[in-house]
Amino acid sequence: MVSFNVFSQDDPVSWTFESETIDDITTVISLKAKIDKGWFIYSQHTDAGGPIPTSIELTASTNGDLIGEFEEKGEMILQYNELFEVDVMKFKDQVDFVKHMDKIETDLLVTGSIIYMACDSEKCLPPKTIEFEIN
Repeated sequence: MVSFNVFSQDDPVSWTFESETIDDITTVISLKAKIDKGWFIYSQHTDAGGPIPTSIELTASTNGDLIGEFEEKGEMILQYNELFEVDVMKFKDQVDFVKHMDKIETDLLVTGSIIYMACDSEKCLPPKTIEFEIN
């Protein structure tokens, strides 16, 4: 398993990026967000017109097939947001974005970026982009 962390003192969200080979041909890529108490980040599937949903772009820089979309693993909260006047899907405490990938080469390098917005009950921080690379 390969893992590294990204922290920022002014950001209520810290990220851990991991890869784990689960058999001879499948690798699981995991992007884990740890969210400070009182803060939230939004699902990839939150309603349009609301806060900026989390978006993930992933590229394999050597041979490797990306399978399907990222799964969201965490306790999702569906709630009407008066500020945006839409239903939002958000996560508190933590959420893992997980993707399975067919592994063709031993030394596969995966790069990507995450765009997300963190909000508390009073304000939202500007959207932030985090770039990552996983071996």
